[in-house]
Amino acid sequence: DTEKKKEGKSAEQVRQIRRVTAQDINADWAKGNALYTKWASIHRIGYPELMVLYVLDWRGAQTQKDISHSVGMTKQTVNTVISKLRQKGYVRLETAQTDRREKMACLTAAGRKYADGILEPLREIEDQIYEKIEQERLLQMLETSGEINRLMEQEINREEQEMKREKAEKKREEQKK
Repeated sequence: DTEKKKEGKSAEQVRQIRRVTAQDINADWAKGNALYTKWASIHRIGYPELMVLYVLDWRGAQTQKDISHSVGMTKQTVNTVISKLRQKGYVRLETAQTDRREKMACLTAAGRKYADGILEPLREIEDQIYEKIEQERLLQMLETSGEINRLMEQEINREEQEMKREKAEKKREEQKK
């Protein structure tokens, strides 16, 4: 509070600045996603397929749950993409060594070739871009975006739990009548 007053900004002004900042951050993330969606479209695939290929290429064999968590897509979407890639012979499912009930998706040799054709030129573009930005700034951006996502997930989960509680309470009240 003292810091805000020193700067001569009211609490309302600070809140407005934060809202504009949040809107700008969201717009930038959306633009980034739109650019990767455009890349996928140029290569005649969908954004979800691009992200699944990206994760399998980057991290190797993964469960569908892990892929889903890595890129923020539903497990159903990931499952649909994996199924289509399996039908084309680009992905195979293997039993996980740690939990035999889980299946690990991994690229086949044909899938590796397919993914490289799409991802290698993208990686080259990313490398060119990241060479132009100081490493410290990239690491700071990564840390900050991770923190924003963690806090956002925490707040959304809290809201979800609150709504579930309210719904259950309303249902109990209706049953009493």
